[in-house]
Amino acid sequence: MMMVRQLFNQGRLEQVIAGQQESIRAYVERLEDNRFVESLRQELVDHVVSRFTIQPIQLHEPYRESSEGVIDVSRNPQRHIPNRSRAFNISSLELVIIIPFTGNPELLDYFPAVRVYQGSPPKAEVTAPTASELGIIRMKYSVPLDRSEQLTDDLYRQDIDFIQYVTNTANEQVEAHNKELQQLVAMFVDARMARKKKIEDTFAKLTIPLKKKPESPDYTAIPIRQVIVKPLPQPPNIKPEPGISDEDYKTILSIIRHSGRSFETTPSTFCKLDEEELRDVVVAYLNGIYKGEARGEVFRKSGKTDIHVQTDDRSAFVGECKIWHGEQAAKDAIDQLLSYSTWRDCKGALVFFNKENKHFAKIQEKMSEVFTGHPNYIRTVDPGQPHEWCFQMKSSDDPDREVTVQVFLINLYVQPK
Repeated sequence: MMMVRQLFNQGRLEQVIAGQQESIRAYVERLEDNRFVESLRQELVDHVVSRFTIQPIQLHEPYRESSEGVIDVSRNPQRHIPNRSRAFNISSLELVIIIPFTGNPELLDYFPAVRVYQGSPPKAEVTAPTASELGIIRMKYSVPLDRSEQLTDDLYRQDIDFIQYVTNTANEQVEAHNKELQQLVAMFVDARMARKKKIEDTFAKLTIPLKKKPESPDYTAIPIRQVIVKPLPQPPNIKPEPGISDEDYKTILSIIRHSGRSFETTPSTFCKLDEEELRDVVVAYLNGIYKGEARGEVFRKSGKTDIHVQTDDRSAFVGECKIWHGEQAAKDAIDQLLSYSTWRDCKGALVFFNKENKHFAKIQEKMSEVFTGHPNYIRTVDPGQPHEWCFQMKSSDDPDREVTVQVFLINLYVQPK
């Protein structure tokens, strides 16, 4: 059960940001010594920057829920209560103001350096955002039913304005911190590299070998939510191949799954869109959760219907959004997805939208047959969800490379009037 708490009362945001600088330094100090090679310097800096970037708070349009309840007025001096030692409950109007948000919910705990602003921090329940759901700020107000005239916008508007003002100011401090991260991290990395070189140069003069220290334990950094952290560079002589982690892949699939269920809730709205427009909505869902580097979006639109997470002209993730036009068109979609130049550990998704066929169950029955009959089919994998499919396929670009493909079938069929 979520607890009601006062917002912005855990301390000063500038102190938290200053403390994070020490966390960054400590994290750099605890990395393995063989990571600090000149040729890997920028990759190392990029990894640490992406790990410690703080996601600003973005508030979405508030909405309300209302109901009838009870309120204890035994402590109200303006009412005549015979016995104030016990509760005196009367009917009330219950109003809940809900503000969806994205970003790091810890920013709602700390007060930034703000200019003079009237009002005080409101009390609220806060639910942190997840991979597929927005975060929620819930503020509750109760008004006695016999004083219903008190239920006006003034009751909650000042609280909403206060939250908006303070988060905007906090975001200014966070963005300033994020802009300085590259330089700050580079300073810590360069200092570690210089110290490493000095130690190596010193001990290179000795003839007695230096015993290697046991590896230090991993350092747990301040949690940074909803960001794809760039992987650490591999030590020299090991050629790395980028890839989407299994955890990120599951998250990506859950976002696509969530968007598909949203489509099916109001099919009459989405059945009017073409392939490219449906793809754009899916991309918006994905980029609403994942943030890239300074360049912006992680998920790129390349072509009419495909979605990429791409590095060095190869795809670590590739997706296709297609209207279902029958088995042959589905096979063509598989060919298209497998034709992209992929890394060895490529993961993908194929999203079919049914807009034309009222016999949806028959399409579901054919899906496995379409994939298992494809010449690039390797094996069927447990999709982990009902009414979905997962297959291991050979890349058309290189038969030695495999592509994991999760298949979604979203029903947007609407009975003609």
